[in-house]
Amino acid sequence: MPASSEFEIFAAESLGVSSVRLEPIRRGANAKVWRVSVGVEAVAALKAYPKAGAGRDRYASEVGALSFLAGAGERSVPRLLRHDPDVRATMLSWVPGDAGPTAGATDRDLDAALAFIRRLHAYRLTPRAGDLPLAAEACLSANEILRQVDRRHARLVEVADENAELAEVLARYAEERSASAAAAHAHLRAAGIDPETDLESGLRTLSPSDFGFHNAVRDQDSDLVFLDFEYFGWDDPVKLALDFELHPGMDLSESLIARWQNGLAEIFQGNDPAWSRRVAAWRPLLGLRWTLILLNEFLPERWRHRVEAGATQDHDIVLQAQRAKAETMLSRVSQARRALVSQDSSDRKSLNHDG
Repeated sequence: MPASSEFEIFAAESLGVSSVRLEPIRRGANAKVWRVSVGVEAVAALKAYPKAGAGRDRYASEVGALSFLAGAGERSVPRLLRHDPDVRATMLSWVPGDAGPTAGATDRDLDAALAFIRRLHAYRLTPRAGDLPLAAEACLSANEILRQVDRRHARLVEVADENAELAEVLARYAEERSASAAAAHAHLRAAGIDPETDLESGLRTLSPSDFGFHNAVRDQDSDLVFLDFEYFGWDDPVKLALDFELHPGMDLSESLIARWQNGLAEIFQGNDPAWSRRVAAWRPLLGLRWTLILLNEFLPERWRHRVEAGATQDHDIVLQAQRAKAETMLSRVSQARRALVSQDSSDRKSLNHDG
């Protein structure tokens, strides 16, 4: 990334002032964010993105997403004030307030998230929506999820020889992957759903992809403003439904999870009669995906990326924490898989009884 002085020049030019003060407010794996102040007043946020690699260009994705949402009239996201592809930075409207409620979320917070998703789904009908790309790592079929987890798993296996603890988790993962894939396939095929066939375009939705209260700010009116659209695009709404529930950065009560799932069913189930069955089948599969995402910190390149973005944690402590989270996620996968098998068994008994 360019030196901070280039960001200061970019910020000052954007605001039409001679100088600004930049204060770091987030250092993550993907981007750096600063509070931009003129004098003592915070006036904007500056976000700098890593260089575009072989994969998704996060800078271009976020610029495109925020431009599209502004054109649609969406007000619960930051405004894009300026962007520069050479500096690879954006200037965003400043949202004074507190970090989103990753713990202690309320019914009002949940309803605000549902209302936002409802609006996004409506925006899919606007003229510019057709020009938007797929969301990052979109999952349009059950087997696409499995292909993604298998790619992630293969890379982790390459480094597992050097870490016995990682190898132990991956061995448990492999057993669960086999059992969950079989259960999900059986559940889908019982409803006549091909695990390999992509979801038809009319059932897809627009998704932030990395959506949740971990990417939100509660403003001074106690309303939520949603952040981070680097992965925005078209996707299967079932992935959106389950990522919100499973994301390790979220801490939702069972009642809020039920409220979320019931709310999304109201939005999507009318056009998708297989909605509830697909949600049940995908829950263990996406749980497998999150298990491997949590283990990413064992990858040397992942840690280098974090250090370059400003991470200061002790690596060993991070690895211990991520392993524990991965084991917890695997337990959730196992529970979801057993529920799926139990449901199918009950369905078969019901059919036999009716017959």
